[in-house]
Amino acid sequence: MTSALFPPEGATQAITPESEVLTATGMDTFELLTRLRCSDIDDTTLDAVRITVEKLCCDYSRRPPRELLVESRQWLRRLVDMRWHRLTFAQHRSTLELAGWLALVVGCLEYDHHFVVDPSKFDFYAMDCYRTVGDDRLARELSDEVARVSTGAGHGERWPMRLAEARLTRAVVAARDGDLDHATTLGHRALEAGRRSLPSLLMVSGQLATTLTHRFPTEPATRDYLDALRSVRQRTR
Repeated sequence: MTSALFPPEGATQAITPESEVLTATGMDTFELLTRLRCSDIDDTTLDAVRITVEKLCCDYSRRPPRELLVESRQWLRRLVDMRWHRLTFAQHRSTLELAGWLALVVGCLEYDHHFVVDPSKFDFYAMDCYRTVGDDRLARELSDEVARVSTGAGHGERWPMRLAEARLTRAVVAARDGDLDHATTLGHRALEAGRRSLPSLLMVSGQLATTLTHRFPTEPATRDYLDALRSVRQRTR
């Protein structure tokens, strides 16, 4: 997808993205959205989502930024919602990969409006990327930095939403390291944050839920966290 985001100079698209989805999968956008509302996601649907994400990456070099940003955020939210469907391990990995690419598109589109005014947001986005690809050392280091700059004088919360996501990143890393107590403690603190940025919070919370379910499937602490996460999701509907 790197070549899609930053295509060679003079490269052209012979087929429109919409026709590519239809040709490759036999479904149009309406049918794709209908399938995404089902409890099960099949590989054909996931292939259509992948083509759509690649379309958005290709559009980065030629489409009006504001228009592309709106649509990219919409598809990122749909990918977040897909994590709550019944997915195989391979499908779950694919949704994480696609969400990571869309997060990169959104981050690039927001550069002029956020990174220049607030350079610390670069660490925030990089933390997300390293956590998603499984580089726990760098994810932990950046989460510490994000937490530091998000905490004001007197330990007040300067940027509560970033601080919540930094805690969730630490929680994911702790869960991968086998520290259940630390992971669930941080996870609950993040869910209890006064201000929440959705769907970002739910996406990272879902990563933690998946890791806990995989590593500690029968532990009461895992069930407690999953119950708390479901409660947050229900309150946002």
